[in-house]
Amino acid sequence: MSVFARAARSSVLMQIGSHLRLPLFRNGYALVLSSAVTAGLGMLYWIVAARTYPPEVIGLNSAALSVLTFLAFFSELNLMSVLNRFIPSAGKDTPRLIGYSYAISAFLALVVSLVFLAGLDLWAPSLGFLRSSPVIVIWFTASAILWCIFVLQDSALTGLRQATWVPVGNTVFAILKIGFLVVLAQSIPSYGVLASWTVPLLLTIVPVNLLLFRKLIPRHVIASEGKAQPIVLSHIARYVASDYFGSVLTQATYTVLPIMVTQQIGATENAYYYLAWTMAYSLYLVSISMGQSLLAEGATDPGNLDAYSYRVFVQTLALLVPVVAVVLVGAPDILLLFGKGYSSDAATLLRLLALSALPHAVTSIYTTTARVRRRMRTVVVVPASLSILTISLSYFLMGTHGITGIGMAWLISQTAMAVILLAGTRLRTVWLSKLHVPSLTYLLSFCHRPLWYWDDKLHVLKAPKLTADVLTALPIWPDLPPIQTWDIHYRVGTFADLVVVALGPPRDAPVVLLKMPRTTIAAANLRRQNDVLTELRADSRLGDWRALLPLILAEGQAGKQPYTVERIVPGVVLSEMLFAPESRARLLHLAVEAIGELHRRTARSVQVDAQLLQQWVDAPIATLRRMSETGLHHKDNAPALMRLAEELRATLMGRTLAVSWTHGDFAPGNILMAPDGSKVTGIIDWDLAVSTGLPATDVMLFLLAIRTPADCRAMGEIMQELLTAASWTSEERTLLETHQLTAPGDVLEMRTVLLLTWLWHVTANFSKSTFYVHHPMWLAKNVDNVLRIL
Repeated sequence: MSVFARAARSSVLMQIGSHLRLPLFRNGYALVLSSAVTAGLGMLYWIVAARTYPPEVIGLNSAALSVLTFLAFFSELNLMSVLNRFIPSAGKDTPRLIGYSYAISAFLALVVSLVFLAGLDLWAPSLGFLRSSPVIVIWFTASAILWCIFVLQDSALTGLRQATWVPVGNTVFAILKIGFLVVLAQSIPSYGVLASWTVPLLLTIVPVNLLLFRKLIPRHVIASEGKAQPIVLSHIARYVASDYFGSVLTQATYTVLPIMVTQQIGATENAYYYLAWTMAYSLYLVSISMGQSLLAEGATDPGNLDAYSYRVFVQTLALLVPVVAVVLVGAPDILLLFGKGYSSDAATLLRLLALSALPHAVTSIYTTTARVRRRMRTVVVVPASLSILTISLSYFLMGTHGITGIGMAWLISQTAMAVILLAGTRLRTVWLSKLHVPSLTYLLSFCHRPLWYWDDKLHVLKAPKLTADVLTALPIWPDLPPIQTWDIHYRVGTFADLVVVALGPPRDAPVVLLKMPRTTIAAANLRRQNDVLTELRADSRLGDWRALLPLILAEGQAGKQPYTVERIVPGVVLSEMLFAPESRARLLHLAVEAIGELHRRTARSVQVDAQLLQQWVDAPIATLRRMSETGLHHKDNAPALMRLAEELRATLMGRTLAVSWTHGDFAPGNILMAPDGSKVTGIIDWDLAVSTGLPATDVMLFLLAIRTPADCRAMGEIMQELLTAASWTSEERTLLETHQLTAPGDVLEMRTVLLLTWLWHVTANFSKSTFYVHHPMWLAKNVDNVLRIL
């Protein structure tokens, strides 16, 4: 079927067809399938166990299994995440990376298992049977080593983007477990449950690793040749240190709670809790599994991490919500499969645990994106907070509500953390900006800017048909794949009144952006950008600097819909690269140097006259004054606006200053870098550019834009701080002052540049989108708060 027919279908069908072709979802669904099969066979396993072994034996063995998995996890150093994160770019170092991970984990498993067994009387006397004979000690220690390798091999497959093999290995393991469970019931009735988990490990590990090292790794090395990056041990060490600590805290929560139940309530109650948690954890594994695929794909293509994370979030909820609904309705009947005691005592617990899987999708996927960006403080803080809150609440609630109190603790902790992340982090703009919940917009918009702009739903539903209409009108470009093979890869989030979609062959990276304005304002701005780019590309003074500009391939109108097609500029968005402290200063310098080159090549010295003051001061202030008069924001702003106009006019009139082409919206989101951070590869979104701008305002806006997401504050709040206290960092002051010294004319005071930049920024936003005009909280934080101190 042609792309035009596909595009004419409903947007739901198009999204399904697109994401199933992407490794992000193919591998994610393979991991979810693995979890689902494991959970289904796991349920069968525990049904057989519950009808074969008494609850006391299941309680003790399940507590021992919790300890085994915790010790193995402790020994893995969370190298699973390292393999997911670094294998995509490891190249020929891939076998060495995997082999060293295996060896390190195996050695640590040996040590920590022996230490744990030596101190068993101190921390888990109820598990004394693990030290009852040398055979059991050796068996338990070997099982911990094998479990490490078993877990790491799945991560290696995921990092190789071959996660479709994971459900195969895990299904074989799950079937073998059930077989050994039945076989061992007569020969070792006291330890049969534990043994049935550990014996099949060796039978699974050998064939999977033969596949890895003989076939999949060599194929990966060949495929990634030329794209590989050297493995830097110091980078991995820093990554491991933080990620490991955060993951141990999470695993500690899983492990401590069964021990708490066994010690305080008894082994029988722990059997009820453990089975309910095992079922609920299978729901947790949906977001964890999708996150593992996100980690590998995000490491491979960091420039699209935001788009990937949102799509993974949506698909995770689509998988979870129906299953959670079934569990809420059928919890007693599901647990009845294990016995009447499980059904009567653990039904409410299972419902609460299942509900907690929904907010866990937020916390899990957000932590995954932090791993890709190496924001290791987040990787520690989120699980640490969840662990402390869950264990503390469980301790208190278990005393009054029994095992049901633990379910309450899980739900409260996960929900509280999800709300904090959605309201106080970049998820406001990355995820929530794509949803259509206007009331929630106002409730959560207390931070640095409006949380999102919901598109007109009718226009979004028409986007595939509009895309098809545009594609039929496009010319043929010899250096691009045939248009007939193109499909919609994703929609690009924007605060402008635009629908922007990325197009390209389904199995390759997108090659163009199709921009379709929804309003007359957006259409005018799009035409304005195209005119600016045409003029800049024709300016011989810019020379090879013009390679940083987007290339307009086509513009026109399909029916009543105007459109522009841009060649996608290669590179990673700068905002995704500013989280590493060691490279931040260098990246800021490169960005300012890139825009400074435009300023220097187009600069000329002028004496400020009434015409320039009209552009820089009078017109923006008139816009704010009209909004005050119409009641769109505070009516008492008129005196402050008059004082501001008088101050700027008195400061600027008659001064000899440099004017040049300026970008007008020079923010990290509009700057693209080479993946290794070595250079700027592009600067996008030129609709606010002018040829008679003040160069320093581009740099000032850049510095302000860096502060706003990092501090989670509105630009107006930062303006208040900068206008009332000398709080510029030495790095910021050096960047701005050095930039001004390279331009002809006088050097403007920091306060003057700051006020002109703010004035330009807030009024320019009104011209970009009607969203800002009608957003009272944004106006209060970014306009009224600043005028109040002038």
